[in-house]
Amino acid sequence: MKSLADLFRYQSYQSALIYTASLLPACIFSVYLFLYYLFPFIKQKRYVVFAGNAIVIVALNCIIALFFYILLRPFSCPDCETITLQEEINIAGNNGINVAGFLGFVALGIKFTKNRYLQQAHNRILSRQKIKSELKLLKMRIQPGFLFESLQALYQKISTDEKQASELLLKFSELLSYTLYECNDDFVFAERELAVIHKFIELEKMIKQTKFTFIDISGNITKKYIPSFILLSLIQNCVIVLPDTNNAEPHCFDLKIYVENNQ
Repeated sequence: MKSLADLFRYQSYQSALIYTASLLPACIFSVYLFLYYLFPFIKQKRYVVFAGNAIVIVALNCIIALFFYILLRPFSCPDCETITLQEEINIAGNNGINVAGFLGFVALGIKFTKNRYLQQAHNRILSRQKIKSELKLLKMRIQPGFLFESLQALYQKISTDEKQASELLLKFSELLSYTLYECNDDFVFAERELAVIHKFIELEKMIKQTKFTFIDISGNITKKYIPSFILLSLIQNCVIVLPDTNNAEPHCFDLKIYVENNQ
């Protein structure tokens, strides 16, 4: 007559298959409850409730594992002696905790990691979409005050100085062309944006009859890209809030772009 120790030292394929079948119900029960019952408690940060329910599930794993082991034991080892209480405790602990419970925690860890990764990926996508939306909104927004001043100045120049009016109209149309048509891409050459900024400064000097100076930029920006319209909108907002200073010192814009590591 074989003992339980003999059973674990040597098992036929049939016995091993039956033993595995006795583990499956507890494993399936554990993994399912860990994924679909306990995982929401972690997402809600209810860790005490999670810990209490996890203990209950592990205890149920032990009961289920022991029940199916006793149920299928005659098929895997018909000649074995009657199982003792100590052996029942050992089997319940090994199958219910070490196997079913472990698989449940592993499945929970995998789902938590996957959910965390997907959430971070979703946040990155939302962040990029937000930045793109803000840039598009920035490109579409032309300051109403600037448009009004430009059209009003153009109207006055036409009646007083046709030559300057044509120059003002040329600069204004170039600025509008860049804003409406050349800023469709997310990035543009920094040189192009700075050239348009110079046009904008010249236009403001003609409109407000005031003085502006623009300091040269530090760093090599040849063939370097920047977000389109980002610098022009900054300078535009700065110019709009400036008071007219016909007899005062000129306003100075000191814009510096540093290029490091070819970036």
